[in-house]
Amino acid sequence: MAEASDREFDYLRNRALKAKSRSPIERVANFLLAIASINASEGRDPLIVTGNVSSGDVAERLDMSIDTLADALLSLRQGGLIDVSDHVLRIRNIAGLESMAANGPAQSCQREAVRHFSR
Repeated sequence: MAEASDREFDYLRNRALKAKSRSPIERVANFLLAIASINASEGRDPLIVTGNVSSGDVAERLDMSIDTLADALLSLRQGGLIDVSDHVLRIRNIAGLESMAANGPAQSCQREAVRHFSR
């Protein structure tokens, strides 16, 4: 079972990193979705990411600096997609995170604005 999770994580991480043209926010969103998927497959809460990996390790895996990782996490937090406290990250809006991962911040913000003003 652990090997299958490792393969799935590698696949999802590689998908998140496949294009250098992806923004740091897109790469972080994809990474968090990969963790959520693995958590769900292992029977854990997919919306909770615990601090069993250091920021340095995550930044290295995503090929970015710790400062860039921090900026991306701050943007996701300010967008209401995640909450961060101590050693726990909670995904608050998985659909929004999926949209951010697929389309990047500009298109996701445009879609939210259209939804907001069309009410």
